[in-house]
Amino acid sequence: MTSKEKSTSPNENFHPTDMGTPSRKRLHETKDAEMTPTTSRTRRVSSDDDFEEEEDEVMDVDEAQAAKKPRQQNARDELAVAGRVAGVHLQNFMCHANLSIDFDTDHNNCFYIGGPNGSGKSALFAAINIGLGGKGSDNDRGNTVKSYIKDGTQTAKITITLTNVGQNSHPDYGDLVAIERTINQSSSTYIIKSITRIGKSVKEEIVSKKKCDVDRLVDRFNIHLSNPAFWMSQDRSRSFLANFKPGNVYKLYQEATHLDKIKQSYMNNATLYADYNRMMTVKQVDIAKKTKELKRLNEIRQLHDKIQEDQRDLDVYQWNLMFCSIRDVEDDLKMVGKKIEKNVEMAEENKKAMLENREERRKIMRKVEELTDDIEDKRTEFDGLKDDMKELKNRKEDEEQAKKQFDKDISTKQGAIATILTRINSSKRTIQKLTEKAGSDDMKRKLARAEEKLEEYRDERSRMEKSGTGFEMSEKLKAIEKEVNSAQNRLYDARTKIEGKKRKIEEYKDQIKRSKAVKSNKINKFGQRMADIVGEIERNRSRFGMLPKGPIGKYVSILDRKWSYPVEECIGNLASQFICNDSRDAATLRSIFDNLRMHPRDRPNLIVSRFLGRPHDNLQEPDMNFSTIYRMLEISDVDVHNALIDKNQIESILLLANNRDAMKYMDSARPPINASKAYTLDGSQAFAGGPNGQYRFYAGRASNARGLFDGGEEVIDEKEIQNEISKLQEEIERIQYNDLKEANDEQHRTAIEHNKIKSGLDAFERRLSEVRNLEIRTERDVRDLQASINSEDVLEEINVLNHGIGELEDRIRATEDEIEQIREAKREAMQKINPSADKLQKLEQENRKHAEEIKKQRDILTEFEGKITKLDQTYQRLTSTDGKYEAAKQAFFNDEQQLKMNLDDIKKMVNENKVGMKKPAQCSDPPDLSNFPPTLDANRIYKEKVKRVEAAKAGIDENVTMESVAKFKDEVKKEKMMVKRIIQLVENMNDLLQKRVDMYPSVKKYTETKVRLKFQKLLATRGHFIGDLVFDYERETLNVVVTSSKDKDAQNLLNAAEDGDDEEEDCRQPEDDDGFIDDSDASDDEPAKKKSKKAKKPPKKKKVKDLKGLSGGERSFVTAALVMALWEVMEQPFRMMDEFDVFMDMMNRKIVMDLLVKMATTEFPHNQFIFFTPQGIKEIDKVDGLQIFEMNKVRD
Repeated sequence: MTSKEKSTSPNENFHPTDMGTPSRKRLHETKDAEMTPTTSRTRRVSSDDDFEEEEDEVMDVDEAQAAKKPRQQNARDELAVAGRVAGVHLQNFMCHANLSIDFDTDHNNCFYIGGPNGSGKSALFAAINIGLGGKGSDNDRGNTVKSYIKDGTQTAKITITLTNVGQNSHPDYGDLVAIERTINQSSSTYIIKSITRIGKSVKEEIVSKKKCDVDRLVDRFNIHLSNPAFWMSQDRSRSFLANFKPGNVYKLYQEATHLDKIKQSYMNNATLYADYNRMMTVKQVDIAKKTKELKRLNEIRQLHDKIQEDQRDLDVYQWNLMFCSIRDVEDDLKMVGKKIEKNVEMAEENKKAMLENREERRKIMRKVEELTDDIEDKRTEFDGLKDDMKELKNRKEDEEQAKKQFDKDISTKQGAIATILTRINSSKRTIQKLTEKAGSDDMKRKLARAEEKLEEYRDERSRMEKSGTGFEMSEKLKAIEKEVNSAQNRLYDARTKIEGKKRKIEEYKDQIKRSKAVKSNKINKFGQRMADIVGEIERNRSRFGMLPKGPIGKYVSILDRKWSYPVEECIGNLASQFICNDSRDAATLRSIFDNLRMHPRDRPNLIVSRFLGRPHDNLQEPDMNFSTIYRMLEISDVDVHNALIDKNQIESILLLANNRDAMKYMDSARPPINASKAYTLDGSQAFAGGPNGQYRFYAGRASNARGLFDGGEEVIDEKEIQNEISKLQEEIERIQYNDLKEANDEQHRTAIEHNKIKSGLDAFERRLSEVRNLEIRTERDVRDLQASINSEDVLEEINVLNHGIGELEDRIRATEDEIEQIREAKREAMQKINPSADKLQKLEQENRKHAEEIKKQRDILTEFEGKITKLDQTYQRLTSTDGKYEAAKQAFFNDEQQLKMNLDDIKKMVNENKVGMKKPAQCSDPPDLSNFPPTLDANRIYKEKVKRVEAAKAGIDENVTMESVAKFKDEVKKEKMMVKRIIQLVENMNDLLQKRVDMYPSVKKYTETKVRLKFQKLLATRGHFIGDLVFDYERETLNVVVTSSKDKDAQNLLNAAEDGDDEEEDCRQPEDDDGFIDDSDASDDEPAKKKSKKAKKPPKKKKVKDLKGLSGGERSFVTAALVMALWEVMEQPFRMMDEFDVFMDMMNRKIVMDLLVKMATTEFPHNQFIFFTPQGIKEIDKVDGLQIFEMNKVRD
């Protein structure tokens, strides 16, 4: 608070009897200065233009007079409620550039803010709601908060100061709490300040900047931002008056009293009680399990006798196991002997297969050489034919060009003749017209006919233009064009779906091929023939200066597999490429590709880069807080390391978790240093923007990684993929026979209809255009005839025209002679063209024949090459197998010798072990092991027996003791007691909830009764007004019963309406449109007949006067009375109403305003009331606790 605010603060000793008329002080609104109120009684808000000229008018006479008398104490000084509005400051909010208003909440609780329309009262009303966190759509002035920013500005600021003294005050804040909300075009920010008064000084401290803290503070102060009864805005007041329906009134009642929310909270607590019961049931099941465990522990102690028997069985097993090693070695010797015999047999078969393979390959190679020579001969002949064809085609094109030139010349001459004939005909018609002019009577008759024809054309044009046929057909054409577009879109969508599924089928087929290749050799995951390439490079290593390195993917592994997909998107195309030291090595490698007869699309790309033997240093990388492709890879070769950096700049490519982060960093004015682009987990790419780049973003396909760099293999279910392919093919057929066919039919139908409508419209427009042209020509003829009737001799003009016609006929004869000469030259040229065309046709047929023969021979050659490749692969496999057989033969021999030596050693060891072991009585030496399990199984069984014996011993002697069992028993007992107490507590809580539920109807009835009584009391202030509220909770309606009759029947009529509230559903009185009961057609029913005989028969009922029969002021009075009655049952630190008196006459307005002031100052002194009115405020009674503000119209 500034010193100016203190000097102009409201007078503490003000008394309404000290002033004859309220003084008028102003709130000044400027762009640079903060405006404050200057009196406690009546204040005025003025615009920027009034500030300088009216500043001298501010008088403090009332303050000086009021200071002489002490302020009387009342209830508001003894009881206060935190959360009242102490001040509002607005900057660039709606129509206000800079507005400050302070409410003297220390001495007043009722505030009237007056001013004409356009003074910004509703803006102040909306600002208080939005400043406390309200929504823009809840304030009837815009859908979003940014629409409340003053035109021509970018931000608006609202500062709401609330009191923090009295009930519900927050201990963490000072005497006042300031909530500052700043609104810009895209978001809002909040600041909460604690304000503490220390003497004459003020201490401000920022406590929070979070919206959630604002919401918690508003909830603590019991401020309901969406409760319409406390935020009665201008539009709500008018809407409520205009649409005073029973359903709307009932909805307002429920929102104001929160009765539905109370009922919902009881239902939620009932659900919570059920959850607690389920938890206790689970706990009881757990205790039952522990009880079973206790029983099991007791049974363990009964196993002692069984342990001795298990120990004897264990000794027998141990004796037999000692001899198992001898048995195993003897069995291994027999197995090795069988393997040696089988290996010799299979080696002989393999050598035989190798000889047969080489013989078959030589036969095929001889056929390939013969076929290759034949293809070369035919190719040479084919090339010769192509040269001859090319020469003939060139000659034919020249001759065709000459023919076209002849045709063009003939056409030009014929056009000239047509033009001359047109001129001749025109001259003849002119001569005819000039000749006809000689007779004046004839000309007049022609003029009459022309004028009659002109009138017919004008009538027809007028009918066509006024009929609207053209407009209707245009609208139909637009509608059918939309249908045509829709059909085309459906057709496009169907074709797109088919193409997408076909691509998916191709992907599945490639996946199967890739999987089969990987199964034969893991390196084939980089290409189907990669193993062949690597093997051929190794066999030809002497041809290279330095051995090529590749595929590149073999040297790269990824550190975190979750980044596999974006890494493959970035460098996956390099995984199958090879690096060569120089171009000579690259040429050698390409020759190897030729020898392998690889298709160009299957050949890996080559990178020629000098092998440095050391990695690149001084890399310009982004900040270490970012992950990059480079940091995510482990590269085992320095030259591969350098190639990846040179080709893809992997050190400058970021890895970010999601698209939002990628857009945030790369689209900023200053993207991360040394970062060129970023990849996300779904493969999306974001290129860096900023001063040195253009930001771009490309969404990824979010597919699965192929496992190129993570060391894993792509495991697929070929059967499942085949099923998927079948499903896709079925879907394609379904789309083709259903969607595509329907789309085609729809397009065909709409196209036919479109053409039909278009043709009709074109015909209509052509006829209309024709009529207009005929009208214009006929009008011109009329003018010519009218002018010609007055002309004289035209013979001279006819002679001139006849002479011109003769000259034009001479020019026609000359042009016809030129055309004949051109035709003769064309015939001579055509005689040369025909033989060339025949020869060219024969050459083309012969050329096609040679091409077909060459294609057939190439197909046969390709088939032979495939057979040779398969034979070579088979021979390579047989050669490898032969080596394996030789190695196996030597290995088997070594194994046999080793086993014999092991057998001797084992027998010696067994004899030594027998000395220290006692032989069981039932066993022999050596034992019979024919029925004894295999050694591995015997060892496993022996270990299991040992474990069982040890577990039994441990359970009896060590782990399971009497003390441990007793302790476990006590724990189970305690848990049972705890569960029992919790169940009892939950039952008590449920009883309390049930009591609240049982009391809910009483609370609802009490609330209803209190509102009704208050409503009746407020209506009674008019003297002749009687009314009541009739609630129907089943129909969810609240009917307002009002009468302004002064007759005795009025009270009886009201009683009848009240009695109707307690009758059965079929006895309810009908309601009119405004929610007031009309009982003119009511009849006595059965329950009414059973009433006490002592009850007086009600008088004949009259129709209750509804809102349509009330004046605008009386309707507004009833509405205000209803809102004030609702205030009686609800609690909120402050309440606001805007333009509540807009439809009231002066008498009703006076009554309502006095009622509002009285209710605020006497019945609710601890609450704050803020009323906005565009009407005058001079007639308000002057009472203690009332403060009035007046606002001037805001000037632009």
